[in-house]
Amino acid sequence: MTGEPIDVVLKTTPQLEWRPTISEAAVPGREAPRLKIQSLEYEISFVLSTLAYTYTLLSRSSLHILYSSTSSSPSPEQRTQAIQAASKNLFSAASVHEYLSTRADQVPTESPFVDISRSSFRALTYLARAEATLLAVLKDDPYPAIVAQDRNQNDNEWMIKAPDIPKVRAHLFARLCLAAGEHASNAHALLNAGAKGQRVNVELLRYVEDLKRVGRGKACRFFGIDAELGGKTGDALAWLQAANYELGYVKKEEGKKGFGFGKLKKDWKENREEKKIIKGSNWGGDAGKAEEGRVIELLEKKWTKMNDTVSRAIVPRSFIRADDL
Repeated sequence: MTGEPIDVVLKTTPQLEWRPTISEAAVPGREAPRLKIQSLEYEISFVLSTLAYTYTLLSRSSLHILYSSTSSSPSPEQRTQAIQAASKNLFSAASVHEYLSTRADQVPTESPFVDISRSSFRALTYLARAEATLLAVLKDDPYPAIVAQDRNQNDNEWMIKAPDIPKVRAHLFARLCLAAGEHASNAHALLNAGAKGQRVNVELLRYVEDLKRVGRGKACRFFGIDAELGGKTGDALAWLQAANYELGYVKKEEGKKGFGFGKLKKDWKENREEKKIIKGSNWGGDAGKAEEGRVIELLEKKWTKMNDTVSRAIVPRSFIRADDL
């Protein structure tokens, strides 16, 4: 009551239990058993990591308005507010994970649980930074909003404003997307390391891999926009081919026979993701890969038509890859 410190001496170390969040269950299809710990240090790690996950979930919920087709498209002000709120929460999550990573470095022994291991905290810091970097690009990227507005049947806007990205900013956005892809790549490598043989949830690994692909695919798309602004329509289309390659959407070569199962699978995944967005639960698991694929498809149709009727530029046969940048 007077503000004086009170010493509490425990006769025995309390045994605490936590449900693991990112570790893989021993039996597929079942929840992982609760982890029993006898360390206040591990208890602090679990509590703070739960706080970081809450920030991440708040960030995702802020972005739902951008992709929902159950209401009219958000205004530019609403869009900016949603992205800023999501970015703020992601930076908070990254700060908590970074603090836990620094705190774990001061502990002489490695945690026996992958959920609170040093490598996991570093990986989740990289992951939050990658997502925040892509949000910084999304704030001024007009094409995702156009694609979302085009497929939203409840949209009240009858005219879509033509996008305007200055050449300098297109190149800057490409570099930011490459940086995001590098962060995601570092996160994937650290999560794969695990802790004492424990494996990270395969869905999380798949999400981080998709995020890396989206970052690199967006970079190629912005390099394509940069080329198109410079009048090099052929190079721009080649960059879109590279973007599809980075996303894993490789088209069938001309002259080769096939049933087009790749496109059917892609369309099926996009439709499934769309249903999740409408329901408002478990959406975003593809890290925005389907959305970026729609943007590339939109630009490819537009630039191909321009090239066939006006430019007549030759599209390079060989793929340009993000690894060559």
